[in-house]
Amino acid sequence: MGRHRRIAEAARHLHRLGFPGDPDGRGDGRRHAARSGRGRLYARRARPRHHPPRAAALLRAGDRRDPAAGAGLGLDLRHRRRADRLVLGHRPYDHRQPGAAQHRPDHLRHHRDRIDRAHLGLPVQGVQRLAVSLEARMTTLRIEQVSRTFPARHGNAPTRALEPTDLTIGNNDFVTILGPSGCGKSTLLRIVAGLDRPTSGRVTLDGREVTGPGADRGMVFQSYTLFPWLTVRENIAFGLRERGVSEAERHKIADAFIRQVGLSGFENHWPKQLSGGMQQRTAIARALANDPKILLLDEPFGALDNQTRALMQEMLLGIWERDQKTVLFVTHDIEEAIFLGSRVIVMSARPGRIKAEINVDLPHPRSYKIKTTPEFVQLKERLVEEIRTEALKVAEHA
Repeated sequence: MGRHRRIAEAARHLHRLGFPGDPDGRGDGRRHAARSGRGRLYARRARPRHHPPRAAALLRAGDRRDPAAGAGLGLDLRHRRRADRLVLGHRPYDHRQPGAAQHRPDHLRHHRDRIDRAHLGLPVQGVQRLAVSLEARMTTLRIEQVSRTFPARHGNAPTRALEPTDLTIGNNDFVTILGPSGCGKSTLLRIVAGLDRPTSGRVTLDGREVTGPGADRGMVFQSYTLFPWLTVRENIAFGLRERGVSEAERHKIADAFIRQVGLSGFENHWPKQLSGGMQQRTAIARALANDPKILLLDEPFGALDNQTRALMQEMLLGIWERDQKTVLFVTHDIEEAIFLGSRVIVMSARPGRIKAEINVDLPHPRSYKIKTTPEFVQLKERLVEEIRTEALKVAEHA
């Protein structure tokens, strides 16, 4: 940006802030900006390479998330102070100077109050409209009229596994899908993963239609799917290696997830040397290491004993509470669906369709003790009735 253009742009910003002069930068405003250190500072701040628009938008929206959660949303909150200066567009005055507060311009006090209230998560003008707009942009997964019919084989009629289904999953949501055997819940998950194609309808992730597997979706299966010829560390780093990440960086990322899932000391073990629970921990770490937008889990703890399953549930929930990944989790276990999910989707007997959607308004962080609370028991009783009705339909048609 040339010198005259910077001066003109600075003049326009100064005019918006209430300083006298020509907003086009051709008159007094340009001379004022040229003489003023304040104008030169703003011109430097206004350069595109210094502008953090996403962080500034977050401040204006009054987002209550902490920096760690902001990183999970793709927002770099390290620029919070820089964004503050961008919105204010002036050099901070010195509070220690006598009379500074009295001579502080009203328009600067107004802008500072907006920023202070946004930092505290308090409402500011226009926040509701911005929040709705941000929420719309943060919607991650849309399932629109998706159905699946398997073709006829050996003279049998085609099998309709899934009725047209609609479901929207927002960013950082943990949705559990619950239903009787054969209701199409795993079929739906495979369609989202790109491992199967719907007969009708479509699935979009951040506006892009899913047509096959992709690195933006991490999948964990019920069966053990580790590569037997790779160690724990090598299994976790496999996707990173395929993406061309350097060896040093691969080991750094893999070791971080090894610690997260509690496998420190087993980095160089082979899958055959691990228990079932440890293999599934490795599979979850492998999926997370690629930093997918959404994590898909198809009854990952179904083959584990009750004690190991409970520990794995707590581990997965702890990871979600810390990292706020978007999760779609298929299960046939009612307690598991309630304990893990923020929403439970109940599916009907085959052909599957969404029968009910139940919000789980239980506080976080959750521990195993929450399973004995009246609220948990009430949710469980409701879901038992929903699933029992569908299971009886399956038995009648068996």
